[in-house]
Amino acid sequence: MLISKDTPKEAILELVEKECKLCGHCCLFSSGIVLDDEIPRLAEHLGMSTEEFKKRYLEQFTKFHTTRHRFKQVRVGSAPHGRCVFLDLETNKCKIHEVKPLHCRISTCSIYGEDVQKWFDVNFFLNPNDPQSVREYNLYLEFKEPLLGAELESLLPEEDLKKILNYERW
Repeated sequence: MLISKDTPKEAILELVEKECKLCGHCCLFSSGIVLDDEIPRLAEHLGMSTEEFKKRYLEQFTKFHTTRHRFKQVRVGSAPHGRCVFLDLETNKCKIHEVKPLHCRISTCSIYGEDVQKWFDVNFFLNPNDPQSVREYNLYLEFKEPLLGAELESLLPEEDLKKILNYERW
């Protein structure tokens, strides 16, 4: 299946649900992004306020000049990464599997994993209205191929893009 910027969320979910083996590998070395509208549901599931949930389980994460939340990571020593705070090491399963956020539901080590991550990043981190976000995404594109429809030229008018990349528009 070809994944593009405009692939519907439901199609992404259907694709990865068939591929995920529930091995816990993706949770062992990172943690999922939590969108703002998912926080109340997660907090309610755990029987706490949204503020308590944020303080106890979330940390800020910035990509393409956009800050979101992600689950805290349990790091060993000075490791730059760690396992998700919700990974149960005895079972290698997610403690909140039934309510886990979109990013956790779509993150997989399948053949679609990289494109699915790109889909998430371009739809939930890239902000075409923020010049710095566009510049950071442009740097990212020096190392990664964009998804169909996620090329900068597809996202912004040529004149705006030129001004942003030349730092004429802040």
